Amino acid sequence: MPHGPARATRARERRRAERSASGSRRSAGANASSGAMWRRWTIGVLIASALVVPLIFDLLDRDSFAQAKLAMLHLFVPLAAAGPLLAVLSGRLPWRVRPRWPDVAVIAFAALAVLATIFSVAPELSLEGEHFQWQGLVSLLMYAMAYAVARAALTDAPALRKFFWALALAAAIVAAYGLLQQLRLDPVWGVLNKGRIFSTLGQANVLAAFFVLVLPCIGVLAVMGPRLLRALAAGSVVLGLAALGLTLSRGGYLGLLAGLVAMAAVIAPSVRTSVRFERRWVRAGALVAVAAIVLLVAIPPARQQAVRVLDRAASIVNTRDSSIASHLDLWAVGLRIMFDHPVLGTGPDTYALVFPRYRDRVLTAERAAFMERFRPESPHNVYLAISTGLGIPALIAYLALIAMVLVRAVRSVLLTTGPIRIVGVALIGAIVGHLVSDAFMTAELTGAWLFWTFLGAAASLPILVPRTDDPGGARSAA
Repeated sequence: MPHGPARATRARERRRAERSASGSRRSAGANASSGAMWRRWTIGVLIASALVVPLIFDLLDRDSFAQAKLAMLHLFVPLAAAGPLLAVLSGRLPWRVRPRWPDVAVIAFAALAVLATIFSVAPELSLEGEHFQWQGLVSLLMYAMAYAVARAALTDAPALRKFFWALALAAAIVAAYGLLQQLRLDPVWGVLNKGRIFSTLGQANVLAAFFVLVLPCIGVLAVMGPRLLRALAAGSVVLGLAALGLTLSRGGYLGLLAGLVAMAAVIAPSVRTSVRFERRWVRAGALVAVAAIVLLVAIPPARQQAVRVLDRAASIVNTRDSSIASHLDLWAVGLRIMFDHPVLGTGPDTYALVFPRYRDRVLTAERAAFMERFRPESPHNVYLAISTGLGIPALIAYLALIAMVLVRAVRSVLLTTGPIRIVGVALIGAIVGHLVSDAFMTAELTGAWLFWTFLGAAASLPILVPRTDDPGGARSAA
């Protein structure tokens, strides 16, 4: 009997502890659910933007393509950023007082862009950018925001796969529309400029740059998931490759080749131990290649287009080509502008404004007279555009960001296994491919937004390293 009150007390304490633990679990579950809500919102917005931005254009506007895409990005990027921002303010997403080095590079780039706009030769122009291009301060800050959004939300393989599938669907539609243009079945635009398709992106080189970015991502979907989805991804890759070829974009060809080489190089060291190539996939790939060759040889229109693509690719080394000569002129002027304005440049997107001042001084009389007929919107080289518009320090910050992100992505691929490794390889291919294609073209909204999004995702790839206390275990390295 003396133990009766003690047992009753212990029973009450046990029930109280169980109720407290149950409440804690419910509270933790509620917090986790509310904490995950912002991420679901952000990923949902990213998926919507991946579907809408590449496809949208406006027939009622003289700037049918860029203006519509700019409006969508102005809508979607802030909506996506609202999720991580509210999560930080509510304490559900931890805020790093000391940002990582890639984030420091982004902050430095954005700060230099603001300063370059303030001291621009035409601040109002630098704020929004050249018409039909829109690469001013507003867009540059939007790219930095897109990086931060991806940094926070696209942090694992399931999220990246969803984003890749949205891009695969959009790319299939873009490619199919481009093929309709080549067949002269376009219900909207009746004439192709120099016989080159442009689909919903508005310009052949822009279309090619889009496929350079998305094809590596779609390609990895063909080796992940259920068989039906793999087949659909493979079909999207075939359409995308055909459309890329018909753009006749030499920069696009080089970019895709560089991306594929980078993917092969980073995965090669671990192929034997981590990647299984099933014979049926090898046979299927060989059959597809043979069927494609037979179709190209047997169907005269397809054969003619294949010859056009090969001739265009072979002209890459032809320095007498008028387009290559014009590029060299634009680069020469860009270099002089960069050396004359090394710190903050002339202001974002002001190349077209300052080009006439340098044209006659830099180019020969013959080339200057030829280029006088044009108003070049940029040096047709993104790196020169950054250095001439924002200054050499901004270019250094930009290149440092890319270098650090690629190092992170390579480490993740080499030190992880499973789906995250596969999506990491895709991001490496897309980033490297875009780096090469950017050397021959003007920055544009869809590709730049996707590129900065991929940079943010690659910067957040997990890295698994062996535990020091358990050789068989692993831990995640931030």
